[in-house]
Parts: sequence; structure tokens; C-alpha cells
Amino acid sequence: MYRIDWGDGAFARSTTIDSVILSVTGSGLHPAVEEIQLVDYDPENFDEGIIADSVWDEPVASHTSALSFGYQAKTALDETTTNVTFINAQIGTDGLGLTKLGGISTSLLAQITAGVKAIEVEQTGSYTLADVLSVCLSVLAGRTTDSGAKFLTPDGSAARVTATVNASNERTGMVLDPSS
Repeated sequence: MYRIDWGDGAFARSTTIDSVILSVTGSGLHPAVEEIQLVDYDPENFDEGIIADSVWDEPVASHTSALSFGYQAKTALDETTTNVTFINAQIGTDGLGLTKLGGISTSLLAQITAGVKAIEVEQTGSYTLADVLSVCLSVLAGRTTDSGAKFLTPDGSAARVTATVNASNERTGMVLDPSS
């Protein structure tokens, strides 16, 4: 992480300048460019309305240059839409789209599913993708007990993660019990 301290002159209030463009570049680096709008407001009387007026009411036309976030987001959305359209044309939109791949049988689909779930994603503990997803579901969407030291399945029927904590409330051990 680097810190850059811009001079106060870059942000001085002016009646003729609405924004300042800051740029950082270096050998082997992509240039980082940021345009800062110079706004006249009192930080002591700041409210959320300023953000709403500055961001949500801003004309779209102001954010179509190649370096703006709005342009990048639109480009990414256009590419995603194109890719989805292409995939739908290739394999179809019904079910998993496998009907246009030569009629894959249910048993073959079950074998593919089992193979994906069995992929080992963490070698030290020999955890499979299915194991990790089971643990993640409990941590992200499950119930907790013991002041948050134990994570249960979303329905609360089984413990998937149990933490050992010391007097400073730091985790000193973790026991994972993914679904089988």
C-alpha cells in the first residue's frame, strides 16, 4: 500500500474550476486516474442529501468517458449480456441446457455432479467442494450458538463449525464438521 499526499493547491476553492484530475503512473504500472469534483459545502452541516444530489441526480452523459466507472460498468454489462446470449444459443435455456448436447442421461448428469462435488479444494484438510459449501452455508446463513462460537445449519439441526475461543475472545481452534 502506498500513500500519496497531494498539495492543498490541488483542492483549493475556485470560481472557475469545477474539478481536479489526479493521476498516478509509474514504470510497469497502469495509470490510475481520478477526477475529484470540487464541491462547496460545510462538513459540519453535511447530510445524506448531498450524496444523493451529487451521485443519483448526476446525468449519465457525464460518465461515459473510457476511464469512468459508469462506462466500465456499462461495458461489463454489455459483455455479460453478449456472453449469455451466445451460451443460450449454443446449449439452450431449458433446464441445464443439456438437451442440445446430445441428450445426456440422468445417470451421467449424476456422475458429473458427484465429480464436481468431490473436487478437493483444500489439500491440508482434504476438504471437497461439497464440504466447503456445507461449511460456508452454515457460516453465512446458519444459526449461531455459544455467543457466535458455533455455527449451525440454517435449520439449526447440525453444527458445522465450532470455534474454541480464549479469554480475549480470540479463536484458538476451529473444528469443521461438513455434511457427508
